[in-house]
Amino acid sequence: MTSGGIVKLDIGGTLFKTSKSTLTKFDGFFKTMLETDVPLNNDEHGEIFVDRDPKHFRYILNYMRDGFVNIPDSKADIQEIQAEAQFYLLDGLVELCKAKIPEELPVKLPIIESDAHLLNLIASSEITGKRVLVIYKNIAGKTSGPEPKFDNQFFMEKHKDNFDIWFRALHPANYEYSHFRVFENSRLVGATGHLANIKRILEPLILNQNCS
Repeated sequence: MTSGGIVKLDIGGTLFKTSKSTLTKFDGFFKTMLETDVPLNNDEHGEIFVDRDPKHFRYILNYMRDGFVNIPDSKADIQEIQAEAQFYLLDGLVELCKAKIPEELPVKLPIIESDAHLLNLIASSEITGKRVLVIYKNIAGKTSGPEPKFDNQFFMEKHKDNFDIWFRALHPANYEYSHFRVFENSRLVGATGHLANIKRILEPLILNQNCS
């Protein structure tokens, strides 16, 4: 395992060498392993085997050496490094990762504020030739049942070319369920649909639009 204070680690099949003093500098996985009676998982070469992906282990080692490490800007990389830091019980590195991830600002929804606003939007569909999709959703209020999962930002980005998408808050006094309506040439297209069925109902409309 050690030679002159050097520790050999087999992290998911990749060999790393470092000092025992580095591994025991911070409370965590390795300090507990090397300074307590926890049985070591040594392989046939005397290396300590840890069944983890070695991709980000250099960040783990560099943090234990210096108490700080430059973390990449990619959100996916940061989240992966944070997961490894949590496994190795390095609370300081976990906090560095959390601080690195930018706070996501809430999506500003295009909101219909009044009945007059809604009527103007419906009338505009005749001029623009673009269908108006109005989503009645629990923005701030009560509903009659559980809200279906719905990613506003993803949905708007995916369908921005097919629909002029607007949201309207459910009236809290009516305990309404989330639903949607599609308007074209100032007229309602089809019936009111439950938000949980929006994908199934919109697909034929989009297909017909693309084929016309």
